[in-house]
Amino acid sequence: MPPLPPPVQFQLGKSSWKLFTKRTNSLFLTYSVTDPVVKKNYLLASLGDDVYNLLHSLCVPKEPEHAD
Repeated sequence: MPPLPPPVQFQLGKSSWKLFTKRTNSLFLTYSVTDPVVKKNYLLASLGDDVYNLLHSLCVPKEPEHAD
């Protein structure tokens, strides 16, 4: 698998979640990404600070990287 390009950051209130997920899924198809761990980590890297902080607070006591 070739290296993935840097993620486009999703910003709460500035980005459309629907369009963001469509673009991200297209990228996974283009680069033949099928591993769910790679997909999850790429998605986490794509989240802006506000969204990541919200996700982090919802996952407590786990870290988002270790949540199912």
